[in-house]
Amino acid sequence: MEKYSGFGLVTHALSHHENWQRVWRNPQPKKKYDVVIVGGGGHGLATAYYLASVHGITNIAVLEKGYLGAVTQREIRRLFALIIFGMNQHTCMNMR
Repeated sequence: MEKYSGFGLVTHALSHHENWQRVWRNPQPKKKYDVVIVGGGGHGLATAYYLASVHGITNIAVLEKGYLGAVTQREIRRLFALIIFGMNQHTCMNMR
């Protein structure tokens, strides 16, 4: 498993985040899940965490067409632009 450091993160950032070593497994989908969550943004991930930590449900599938947390990162950028740069709401909604 790869160790992380500030220097390593900067190095990967400067190389456009290429050649990261995969640190998660890639399991085959199961035939049956207790819960299926559609959307791996902030709310979907929080729901999965809540179900696992509070209710002990661990047989959960989170489906996302992009990468997990992508929407959350986009929303944080929009909020940052709205607060710090004083952009109007319409401009922030069109940010990608």
